[in-house]
Amino acid sequence: MVHISKAESGDWLTAYLKYLLFIFNLLFWVGGAAVTAVGAWSLVEKSHYLSVLPSSTFAVSAYILIFAGTLVLVTGFLGFCAVVREQRDCLSVYFCLLLGIFLVELVAGVLAHVYYQRLSEELKQHLNRTLVESYGLPRAQDITHSVDRLQQDFRCCGSHSSADWQYSAYIRSPEAAGPWRYRQLLQDPRGALWSAGSPLEHLQGGGRLHLQTRAVPS
Repeated sequence: MVHISKAESGDWLTAYLKYLLFIFNLLFWVGGAAVTAVGAWSLVEKSHYLSVLPSSTFAVSAYILIFAGTLVLVTGFLGFCAVVREQRDCLSVYFCLLLGIFLVELVAGVLAHVYYQRLSEELKQHLNRTLVESYGLPRAQDITHSVDRLQQDFRCCGSHSSADWQYSAYIRSPEAAGPWRYRQLLQDPRGALWSAGSPLEHLQGGGRLHLQTRAVPS
């Protein structure tokens, strides 16, 4: 019968825990890289929505993601060093950082759940107010481009529906729309209205209003 000494058993258990911690730390590090990438992507690809948001929450959230992901990457690197060198001090710092990150993520998850509905409603109200008061004005070109891009990307019209546009200062202004009636546009099921010799296209699937200059078809 083969007898395994306590020293050999302890060495085997230590090696097993070492590799298990290494695999866990690798997954943890990959997760941190993914979070950092999502934060950077949000800032680069969705920055044109900032002007239609009621607050800087989106930008702050993106920066928090980048900070959290970077912290995870640094913690993961520290974990690799602790595992390879088997330094107890590094392992202690590593586990303390893991605990701190877990608590921060827990608090962030609770806050996101609590404020999600309220932020969603605030965004709808702010977007509706933006459509009515600011869209199409010379002093609000950034907002106009942001709303256009938002509707094109999400293939939507208005905050709740296309009826939101009926109160828009841009829709009602003769300079922007010419001699046509906005109610006809909103009731047009085909998404196109012909008026005063020029076709007015409404991109119901997304985008802004456009005046064309070709002749009216017979």
